[in-house]
Amino acid sequence: MKARVLVVDDEPSILFTFQAILEGNGFEVETASSGREALQKLKAEIFQVVISDLRMETPNAGREVIRCAKAQPYKPIAVLQTAYPIDETEWKDWGADRLFEKPVSIKAMARELELLIQRKDLGSRSL
Repeated sequence: MKARVLVVDDEPSILFTFQAILEGNGFEVETASSGREALQKLKAEIFQVVISDLRMETPNAGREVIRCAKAQPYKPIAVLQTAYPIDETEWKDWGADRLFEKPVSIKAMARELELLIQRKDLGSRSL
């Protein structure tokens, strides 16, 4: 089964690139071009991973996406990406499992996502 990923960014070129590379690495990818659109998709569909830019239509749109993702009963892995460095304590407090600073190596991110998914799967099996 392919992991379903929601990629959220207000830059179309980033969405296109992430989608192409992640799909090439075996992920099923859905995109959202705003935090608002992402919140709707998070409530209507199930994703194993959510990758969100921090600053979109508002400076805190990405933080809201991460919080909404973690509030879902299916508890996806939440990844935040940003060009603006953030203290680790802060992004972890928002519920993010990982932070990537732009420019992001999407291939490296795909490998990291696989590891995060494996860890989560192992953790859920031990319960």
